[in-house]
Amino acid sequence: MIDDRIFDAFPAALGERLDPDAAFGEALYEALATDLGFRTAAAAGRRTLAERLARALGLGRAFPVSPAWRLASLATLGALLLATLLAIVLIAGQLLRSTTPIVSGDDIVARSQALYANPPAFDMTVRLAGRSVIRYRYDGKHDLRADVIAGSFSVSPEGPGSFRIDTATQTATYDAAKKSWTQANLPAPQPPLFSMLDLNWIVFGQGFKPSETPPVYDCPDGWQREADGVVANRPAYHVSCVSGGDFWIDQQSFLLDGSGSLIAASSLTVGPSLDPSLFAMAMPAGAYDANNPPPSTVLAVGRPAPDWTGPLQGGGSFDSTSLRGLPAAIYFWAEWCDPCLHESLDSFAKAARVGHPGIGFVSVATGTANEGALQAAIEASGSGFAVVRDDGGSIVTDWGLTGVPALVLLRPDGTVASVTVGPVTSADLEAMLAALIDGAPIPTLVPGSPGPGCGCPASPGASPGR
Repeated sequence: MIDDRIFDAFPAALGERLDPDAAFGEALYEALATDLGFRTAAAAGRRTLAERLARALGLGRAFPVSPAWRLASLATLGALLLATLLAIVLIAGQLLRSTTPIVSGDDIVARSQALYANPPAFDMTVRLAGRSVIRYRYDGKHDLRADVIAGSFSVSPEGPGSFRIDTATQTATYDAAKKSWTQANLPAPQPPLFSMLDLNWIVFGQGFKPSETPPVYDCPDGWQREADGVVANRPAYHVSCVSGGDFWIDQQSFLLDGSGSLIAASSLTVGPSLDPSLFAMAMPAGAYDANNPPPSTVLAVGRPAPDWTGPLQGGGSFDSTSLRGLPAAIYFWAEWCDPCLHESLDSFAKAARVGHPGIGFVSVATGTANEGALQAAIEASGSGFAVVRDDGGSIVTDWGLTGVPALVLLRPDGTVASVTVGPVTSADLEAMLAALIDGAPIPTLVPGSPGPGCGCPASPGASPGR
């Protein structure tokens, strides 16, 4: 029996509008399309999944929204995907860095110490507390050099390619024309002692022999790797030890280029050619020490001597090529140079007067300032030999003679047999001339006799050699 209340309400319900469920309608449509063969079950499943995703984003028909909302939703989804990709890249990069061979302070120090056996060629300038300067140079083979400058310094030009360096305790001059290097200590107190930077953990002052076992700077607590830094405009590892302080190591060369807070490299060059920084108190390559010069910077035994011409004392001219075919003895002197006169000039004049078979004799008077003194010296020696005037010193310069008196012996073919700077006794001269005639090696001065550097500078007013 039907409930009267339900029966009475049914005619009223039939008159009301029925709104079907939207999701139910979509599902019914897809089921009918599949049953009638218009769509496969798999496609329907994919379409249903797509519909569900759209509805989840608020894009489906179940939740009708505006076009602006749909665009914002798509932008949000793209941003999420991009952020996910960046996170993956960053994580992968971190994983790759964490797998590099050097990750700890102990590893970095070990790599630096390992270079002791075969370090690269380098040129490093280190400033200590902003006052003192050390320049380390290593040629990549066996020569490690450290030049120290204490106090402030300045470099001034002295002509094309030449320069002078002045510090609180030293001065140095490089003459590019003569390739001479002059260095002298100034009358100033010596700088106080200070600690120096150790390269490759090598203790300075103990020498450098790559074959030896390197000294080890031990850190009982273990080396800690700190945040990397920059030293001398180059990336550097930063390691520290509780009991030993902080150290910076160049990432490319593994040279130790910083120690503590007051010692750090101000420049670093690593490679086969070294940086010729002028402010280091170091003799430039190819220069000679003007305080202890060689007899000549041009003439070399066995090499041809340059030709020259000059006026003769008393008139006429002389050409050095006229000596070819015979051994020759050429004596350089000056009327203002006392060691050039007396026994030295007398011995040469006597040898020229007496004569030696097959030897040509000629003298060169350089830098003449007093005509009367020149003629008086010639007459006092007994004369009898040719005198070529070199008033401007051009002949001495062309032959690179660093002092007078100087005796140059030539072979018949014009090559140099010997160059001697300083007074020569009569016995020494006779022994040298005898060897020249025989074509034998020219003997050196006998012990106890005056030697090179005991004469005068090559030009008036210059500093004599020591």
